[in-house]
Amino acid sequence: MTYDPAAHWSALVTGDGDLANVGIPGLGPYNRYAYRFRLRAFRRALRGIDLRGRAVFEAAFGEGFYLERWSELGAAAVAGVDLSPGAVASGRRRFPSYDLRHGDLTRRDDISAFGRHDLVTAMDVLYHVVDDAGFVAALRHLAGLVGPGGRLLLSEKFPATAPYQRFPHVRRRPLSTYVDVLAPCGLRLVGLVPVFCLMDEPITVGAHRALGAACMLQWRAGTKALRLAIGHARLQSVLAASLAAVQHVPERGLVRLLRRVPNTEIAVWERLGSAT
Repeated sequence: MTYDPAAHWSALVTGDGDLANVGIPGLGPYNRYAYRFRLRAFRRALRGIDLRGRAVFEAAFGEGFYLERWSELGAAAVAGVDLSPGAVASGRRRFPSYDLRHGDLTRRDDISAFGRHDLVTAMDVLYHVVDDAGFVAALRHLAGLVGPGGRLLLSEKFPATAPYQRFPHVRRRPLSTYVDVLAPCGLRLVGLVPVFCLMDEPITVGAHRALGAACMLQWRAGTKALRLAIGHARLQSVLAASLAAVQHVPERGLVRLLRRVPNTEIAVWERLGSAT
């Protein structure tokens, strides 16, 4: 399969607010339960960051899950770009005070006009830039938006040593790759926040590989029934709720106990002083 990012995301992300569009296809309502854990981790990553009166930039805002949070957190100005015209149109209707535009993170002209921000986020997006040169460009462009003392939040399942790609539209990269790009841009890593162990597909080439393999087994077993129930909305809803209920308690314990996980993590970067 070939992967055309603009065509892929324009077709998938319609702006109707359905988290299934930006979660894992085939899992239906289960995505809503997983996004609750994403939000918990996101709030942990924001601890100590006061956004009242501050400027925020969100890369690839999609169905607007995080757009809903910025006014709650007191942000004075919110801007963002997305590849999907449907996402942009919907975002502008729902949040008319936000500066939301159609754009490509890999294109400097689409990003540079936004200026500096106190917080820049790239949640579940950079691993969809599968071209390595485009990835470096996108990451540098985002770094350029971070003002003095500002933060950059991004999420990834960091493989230990080398890029990891199972699907045409997803290319995982090691944390060291991010450091190599962001350090010369004047950003330093100040924190890693675990998001999932169980409630998203893990990798077996990252932190805690044995745990990753065990988590993979439960993931495949648990989600197989959800995929088999496609087309049976009521049954899939019941199965999704049951699986999430079983995973909920151990998931909360694991992400609080472990410093690193074989699954999604939020990396927090900070700019000290002026940009380079």
